Amino acid sequence: MLKPLVATAAAGLTLFIWGGITQMFPWGPSTAHVISTETSPDLGAFHLRTPVIEAPGSLGTAAFDEAFSGRLGLLFTDNTVSWISSMPIAYYDGAAYLTRQAVTQAVVAALIVALLILLAPLGPRRSLSVIALSAVSASVATYGVLSNWWGLAPAYAVGESANLIVGWTIAATAASFILSRKQGGKLAGTAYG
Repeated sequence: MLKPLVATAAAGLTLFIWGGITQMFPWGPSTAHVISTETSPDLGAFHLRTPVIEAPGSLGTAAFDEAFSGRLGLLFTDNTVSWISSMPIAYYDGAAYLTRQAVTQAVVAALIVALLILLAPLGPRRSLSVIALSAVSASVATYGVLSNWWGLAPAYAVGESANLIVGWTIAATAASFILSRKQGGKLAGTAYG
């Protein structure tokens, strides 16, 4: 019982660290076009790149905040459609964000470990191959659909897909290593004993 818990912790930590590292990749948050109409100097910490500054009230208004805050929305202009996911600024509190991210990665790690245990009769290589194919499926189901519906930038969708596939594969490899380690001098074998 201890091995699956240790494997889940290792996979979760791997996913959390990988998620942090991938934020620096060129297709990550740095690709966002940032426009700022804020009046509070404290909010600048949220900018990942230098924003285009517009006068307060020119784009962001109380009516906009009321209409979009906490909702997924669409903003139409004469020439564009914008997919907007707006949350109150308080949502992006660093500690709360990292806590939510850690919990999310722990759930994914637990599911990866559960799959590895269920796939144990196939052996480690085939089990890891199934996890990698599952990651490809999850990626297409997530970023492919978002690209179709919301027009995600191709570089972002492909990059985030690669992040997901590589991250799951690395996490599954780490968990598989822990699950198949020797126990009491005997090799645990393919059953992750």
